[in-house]
Amino acid sequence: EIYPNPMNTELNVWVREYKNVEYRIVDITGKELLSGNVNGNLIQVGDLHSGIYFISLSTNGQVLATQKVIKN
Repeated sequence: EIYPNPMNTELNVWVREYKNVEYRIVDITGKELLSGNVNGNLIQVGDLHSGIYFISLSTNGQVLATQKVIKN
């Protein structure tokens, strides 16, 4: 689960039963803007400009989810 959407400064990520979850945020052209490990279920997104993005969550090279998110 990824929320809130639209987002402001933080994005909450809740993934059941998985550890070592990585995230990747790209813009609509596919350019990677943020990536890292999900620590404490929060991703800081305050530096992103307003717009449409896609976030992918993965563990051990396996994509768990990809979702469109909007930044206010």
